[in-house]
Amino acid sequence: FAQMVADTVGIPFEAVHVNSTQDTDFTPFGTGAYASRQTYIGGMAIHNIGSQLKAKLLSYAEYMTKKPAGVLDIVDGMIVEKDGGAALMPLSELATTALYSLEKAEHFSAEGTTQCFSNASSFGCGFAEVEVDIPLCKAKIIKMINVHDCGTLINPQLAEAQVHGGMSM
Repeated sequence: FAQMVADTVGIPFEAVHVNSTQDTDFTPFGTGAYASRQTYIGGMAIHNIGSQLKAKLLSYAEYMTKKPAGVLDIVDGMIVEKDGGAALMPLSELATTALYSLEKAEHFSAEGTTQCFSNASSFGCGFAEVEVDIPLCKAKIIKMINVHDCGTLINPQLAEAQVHGGMSM
């Protein structure tokens, strides 16, 4: 999930720090992420909150650069112009200015609740070539092919293991 945060906000992976404070005494109720949907649901929440945070940062960048937030972006921890990619300032400079500014101090945070009303659909098909010895009631798999439309793989090794597990079933 840390890579998803980095990609959504526009910061290097190394700049993401995970602070897990999950406790059922104060964590809001959630219906869960069943049937291999954790990345789908968690990723959606990360995208929504990360986008909120990025918008706040770009709004402050508008104040600092005097350029409309709509023409700015954050790429690899730098405030850049969307057209041409000219680097305007490091995000660290923006954050330090926002923290210590006597004119416009600001603390950046984002929070929210994300509900998922859709399902993560998967598409694939499997083919098996088998030999069947009817008199002996034996079946032998000659060749097996499994094809899946996976989209963007978050964890290729886990995806491959998932497919192999499904094939074995």
